[in-house]
Amino acid sequence: MITLSRNEIEALCQKAARGAGLSWGIAEEVVFSIGWLESKGIAGASELLALLDIGSGPSWGLRGPTIASEGWLAPTSQPICPILCGAAISDFAQRTEADCDKTSLRLPPMFRPILMLPFVAGLAASRGINIRMVCGDIVMAEVDHSGAVVSVSSAFPDVSSVTISGGEGLDPRNETKRDLLPMPPENYAALNRYALKTTVPASEASRAGAGAGGTDND
Repeated sequence: MITLSRNEIEALCQKAARGAGLSWGIAEEVVFSIGWLESKGIAGASELLALLDIGSGPSWGLRGPTIASEGWLAPTSQPICPILCGAAISDFAQRTEADCDKTSLRLPPMFRPILMLPFVAGLAASRGINIRMVCGDIVMAEVDHSGAVVSVSSAFPDVSSVTISGGEGLDPRNETKRDLLPMPPENYAALNRYALKTTVPASEASRAGAGAGGTDND
């Protein structure tokens, strides 16, 4: 295992997201999600790598939900992106579209749904309610009214529909945050390969302009 700080993981994941084609704004959402997950002991960087392998290309290929009168829908036939869905939840946190304390919010199938948990925790803290996040028929995670993790599943689905609803009877807990975070070396190398796509290849002009432009006789 390679041990990194939270800042190092966030910087690497931001560059990897940019290298995979995500905009600066969505890459910032990635930083928030992965940093939050890793600090809770959840391997967010590994989940991100799996997501990037699905959606990377000349332009980011995954989409967020379409929010319509009949609910939150997938705009295409493929599962939606958890980061984009999480950002939408943050945007709608104070509106009836995210009123999950009164009724369940049902979301279409999405890739790597655990990546949405930090945004769900933010919704819980914003509304001051407990929230339960269910993937299919499995309780994926529970967070209390402060946004602290009460429970989280030991296995994360690759793709699943998601329902978030009020979580009655959850016992608040004090979280232990981690500063040094382990990462498998193969995942570190794979994220770096995405990150390197943000660099500009050397050209003859850049090589010709390298180095000092004159002599230094001081």
